[in-house]
Amino acid sequence: MNQSSLYPQFRIRLFNPERDIPGLVILRTEIEAVDQVGTNTSEAAVQAQMKWLGHDPVKDRWVAESPGAPDKFIGHAWIFAQSSKRSVLSIGVHPNWRRRGVGGSLLDHALFRAKELGALQVVSATEANNIAGDAFLVHHGFSSVGNARFMFARENYLLREPEWPVGYTVCSFLDVHDLSTLVKACNGCYEDMWGHRENTEPSTEKFYDDLMKQYPDLFPPEGIFIIFAPGQNIAGVCFCHLEDQQKVIDSPAIIPAYRQHDLLRPLMLTAMRWLDTQASGGFQLQTWGDAEHAVRIYYELGFTLDEKKHMVEYLWNGAFPRV
Repeated sequence: MNQSSLYPQFRIRLFNPERDIPGLVILRTEIEAVDQVGTNTSEAAVQAQMKWLGHDPVKDRWVAESPGAPDKFIGHAWIFAQSSKRSVLSIGVHPNWRRRGVGGSLLDHALFRAKELGALQVVSATEANNIAGDAFLVHHGFSSVGNARFMFARENYLLREPEWPVGYTVCSFLDVHDLSTLVKACNGCYEDMWGHRENTEPSTEKFYDDLMKQYPDLFPPEGIFIIFAPGQNIAGVCFCHLEDQQKVIDSPAIIPAYRQHDLLRPLMLTAMRWLDTQASGGFQLQTWGDAEHAVRIYYELGFTLDEKKHMVEYLWNGAFPRV
């Protein structure tokens, strides 16, 4: 496929990170002004995307140019390899240009790139309140398979001491200091939780080593907690960090064999109490693929769902386009 091939009335081409960011910011802002789904349209948000692991902004992004105005964008798309088997894509089209083939053309480019990357799965996501996004994905052969939720809780000065079942303990990664143990925890916890790379293929020590080196502020060793069951079997994991002084709990999870032992609640309390020693204010909780019983526990602990940060995950069921 010629990446700069012409389509009727508009042109799709590869994104140029050196000159296209301002135009992309304008497009994203104009889309959000109509859809009002809570997208962060700042230049800083776009710049951050350029640094994603598994993403090459020169090869994995496209823009659709407005006819007669090459610097005016009417659509954009990106893709990144979440794992060697799964690619994640996103497409945005200006409201004035929807249902005119722009989104479908961008999708063809993204799917062809996923095929080049060797993806066996292609997934996308859209806000739960994004009617246009849902309609586009369903129309093009995607089906919903899970949820990603961002939840918030106010500061709580009365957090009780975590109560662990007999024989269960929790340690920070600072104390464990063994990357293989962390990888085993993540692979065991996330293998059936949609949205995590581990539910496609097991993670590796190299992946987490690279991730923690690239984003040290997101992975403080003292803020990563691992649960051990009797016999020192791994039972759960949770990541905590500060982001602009916001207290963040990321991906708390329990290995399926231990989910009946009420471990998620004390894990959350452990995370919240540690974060309280780092900063004041409320909490943000980031979850991917959590079951409804886990979500109920979060509500019981005082968290509420941010409707504008509730994403629905979709799996593509089609066939890759030919060259």
